[in-house]
Amino acid sequence: MFGRVQEQSQSRKVRSGQVLGRRVLEAARAVADADVVLTMLPTAEAVTDVMVGQGTLHELRSGAVWAQMGTIGLEATESLASQVARERPDIAFVDAPVSGSRGPARNGGLLILASGPEHAEPILAPVFAALGQRTLWLGAAGAGTRMKLILNTWLAFEVEAVAEVSALATRLGVSYQALLEAVSGGTLASGVALTKLAKIEQGDDAGGVLGTGVDAEVDAKVGADVDSDIHIDTGVGVDTCASVGVDIDFEAIADVSESNYIKHRTNQKVKRTH
Repeated sequence: MFGRVQEQSQSRKVRSGQVLGRRVLEAARAVADADVVLTMLPTAEAVTDVMVGQGTLHELRSGAVWAQMGTIGLEATESLASQVARERPDIAFVDAPVSGSRGPARNGGLLILASGPEHAEPILAPVFAALGQRTLWLGAAGAGTRMKLILNTWLAFEVEAVAEVSALATRLGVSYQALLEAVSGGTLASGVALTKLAKIEQGDDAGGVLGTGVDAEVDAKVGADVDSDIHIDTGVGVDTCASVGVDIDFEAIADVSESNYIKHRTNQKVKRTH
C-alpha cells in the first residue's frame, strides 16, 4: 500500500508530491509486482501526479489491472484511459468510482460503478467484493464516471428538495412527524429524502443532514457540533454538464440548501431554548 499525503504550509497551500515517511520514488516500487493497483485520490491532479508524474504507470508489470476509483471527472478519466492505451497497451485501465458515503465505505456497502476491458472483470471481482456490496459493469472505461456524475446530480436535486420542504414545513408550522406520515408508504418521497427527514425529526445530524459538504460549517453557525462525513462530488460535474449542453447550477442548489438549512436549524434551536 502506498499513501500520498498533502502537506500544507502555514498559508495552507498544498505542496504536492510530499509523502509521509517515504520518498516519492517508492510509489513506483510499490506496484512493481502487483496484479491489481487501486487509486482513490481526491483530484485528477493527484492521480496524474502519482501514476504519471512519478513514473508509476511505467513500473506496472505487464498484464496488471489499474482500477481508478476516485471521482476525478470525465475529461481526466478519458485522458488517463487514452494515455494508458497509448503508452501501456498491456495494462488494463478500469474506471471504477464508487457511490456511497463514509458509512457504507466502512461497512463494505459501496456501489462500485466499473467500466473497462471485459477481461479485467474476473480479476477485480474478489477485490471489489471486499470493498463494496454491489458492482455494476457499465461498458468501456469512462462509463462508470458518467454514471457517477448522473447519480450525484440526481442526489443534489434530492438534497435541494429536502432543504426546500424543510424550510416550508417550518414556516407553515407543519411538524416533521406529520410530514413523514403523509409521505411514508407512497411513491412521492425517495428513500434518501425519507431518511434525511427522519434524521431532522430525531435531531440526528450525524453524517450530514443535507449531504452537501457544507453541514459542518452550517452547524458551526448555529452552535451545533456535528461530524459531517458526506460530500457530493458535484464540482467535477459542472464542466461535464456544460460540455454536453446541460446547464445545471450546482452552486445555486448548494446555496439554497445551505440557506434553508441554516433557517431550519436556527428555528429548532430557538424552540428548544423556549
